[in-house]
Amino acid sequence: MEESLDQNSQVIGESDHVFGLIKTVRKQMRAEIDRRMEALALTDAQWRLVLLLADGGGGTASELARRSMQSSGGMTRAIDRLESKGIIRRVRSNEDRRVVNLELTDKGHFAANRVPAIVHEVNEQVLMDFNAEDVKLLKGYLLRILTTL
Repeated sequence: MEESLDQNSQVIGESDHVFGLIKTVRKQMRAEIDRRMEALALTDAQWRLVLLLADGGGGTASELARRSMQSSGGMTRAIDRLESKGIIRRVRSNEDRRVVNLELTDKGHFAANRVPAIVHEVNEQVLMDFNAEDVKLLKGYLLRILTTL
């Protein structure tokens, strides 16, 4: 166990600190989620935007940027990539032709329906050696950390 922690630590002594361990676990989970998202041709930032669009039923680029806490420039690039992959489309508003709404395509809806299962599968994989009490304790400890920040 200690050997694998040392292999995953990019900074000497990172595994000695709770923050370092949390950061390493998050990084490994993201890498596994990214690996599984390759089948949908989505990056970490992209699948999160797809879920936001699915949950909100669309919206404009500026609304999506605000909801995802991204810059408008970064959002435009992300939207361009998702559009080129056929996952979203831009649609002019009928009420105000200056407004461009974003919608998921059929491919986008398929991805939005698959993403939660992938995230759940990785979560289950990470916790497979934990019993229900361990999971409850872990959640409690993490919530305690959150409340102190």
